[in-house]
This record gives sequence, C-alpha cells and structure tokens, in this order.
Amino acid sequence: KHRKVHLFDIDVKGGITFKESDTLTAGDTMSVFDTGSDLFGMVGVGICYDIRFPEYALLLTQKYACNILIYPGAFNLTTGPAHWELLQRAR
Repeated sequence: KHRKVHLFDIDVKGGITFKESDTLTAGDTMSVFDTGSDLFGMVGVGICYDIRFPEYALLLTQKYACNILIYPGAFNLTTGPAHWELLQRAR
C-alpha cells in the first residue's frame, strides 16, 4: 500500500484551484519493492506530484538502493505540460 507523500495544492489566478489537502492526508513513508530479479532489483514508488521533489528520488536511490523509480500520475492540462516531461528526464 502506498500513500502519496507530497499533496498537490494549487490556485492559479484566473485558472484552476485544486487542493488535495482538502480530502487527503499525506503519507509519511516511502514505498519500495523488490522485483526478485538481479537485473531490476529494487523499485521505488512515488505518485504524480512526488516527482517534483528531487530529495524523494535521492532517498529512494541512495537509502533504499532503488534501480527503477516509477511515478504514475495524472497532471492536469494547466500545469502538466510545463512539468511532466522535464521532471521525468531530471529524475
């Protein structure tokens, strides 16, 4: 079971307002799992907005020795195009 660590709250003037914190509580642990394969090893999991935080990726790779990081997400059309591809490449 994974609970998203970083909640997405945004209020774009003249645009959208979206506050996950109105309905969700952030998790306080990181999710990792072992693939059981020497080729793939450990996998770290983040959800959507977690990708914005490089420290999260660093902990997954350095503390938990993750070889693969996955971030399923659903960025909205207002902020998504400006962030999603660039952040994937950065992590």
